[in-house]
Amino acid sequence: MGKRVWLITGASSGIGRAITERVLKQGDIVVAALRKPSAIADLASAYSRDLLLPVELDITNKAQVSSAFERAKEAFGRIDVVVNNAGVGLLGDFEGTPDEDARKVFEVNYWGTVNVTREALRFLREVNPAGAGGIILQNTSVTGVVGVPVYSHYSASKHAIEGLTEAISRELDPTWNIKLCLIEPGEFDTVGTNTMPTLPIHPAYAANTSLPAYKVRHATNEVQFEGDASKLAKAVYDVVSSGDIPARLPIGLDSVRAMKAKAEQYLETVRSVEKWSADVRRDDAGGNDVDVTA
Repeated sequence: MGKRVWLITGASSGIGRAITERVLKQGDIVVAALRKPSAIADLASAYSRDLLLPVELDITNKAQVSSAFERAKEAFGRIDVVVNNAGVGLLGDFEGTPDEDARKVFEVNYWGTVNVTREALRFLREVNPAGAGGIILQNTSVTGVVGVPVYSHYSASKHAIEGLTEAISRELDPTWNIKLCLIEPGEFDTVGTNTMPTLPIHPAYAANTSLPAYKVRHATNEVQFEGDASKLAKAVYDVVSSGDIPARLPIGLDSVRAMKAKAEQYLETVRSVEKWSADVRRDDAGGNDVDVTA
């Protein structure tokens, strides 16, 4: 096919920046949506406006979300791939995290992603040629698969997007040809050392240094992760180019291992507790259960 048009949120740094650079190097078109377009001035000077269109976007602002998609329509007439990447991080014990900090994480990571996803679905269905559809890539995290100590609220926000996306994928009319994929990175170097906002340790967890939360806090704060964001971007681009879009794409062997372990844990759990579900139906039940896996 010809040049694809990608709309990428959070394109200024980290994984969003890496995917933007990969897409441009491969000759595709990017609508780079970010809070401060000046942050990619170097790319804007290297690529013409018919290849790179920076647009201002705070994903928590619905009007700006609609405007970003409208700018893409005016400039290119279509969007082939939406990368829902923008988000914020937070490292802190559950009990030591103030409500306002936790709500900010959800406002961006969940509700901001909801805003972009809703507009993306409408655009791919109603603006793109009928049946052309498109791809929506939801960038979550290995913490959206496995709850990680001291990433409790961040992990919860990513779990929420996992559940949302899985449900949406079962709601769509197949004739729309819209494919959703959860990108689940493990630990990747995105801005040098990990500088995720970190809250003070809760006093109840400070004394026992053997707790997993204590170990994770000190193992991940101010360290450089081994994953290479540019290689992640290549993997994402290659998967899109293959046309074989999986429902989930764990990237990094740490993420793959975590997903395997979670799957095995689920199997072990259901096998051990299935007996408690053997006789919970009403005696007059008619056998009209809904298959939630359909």
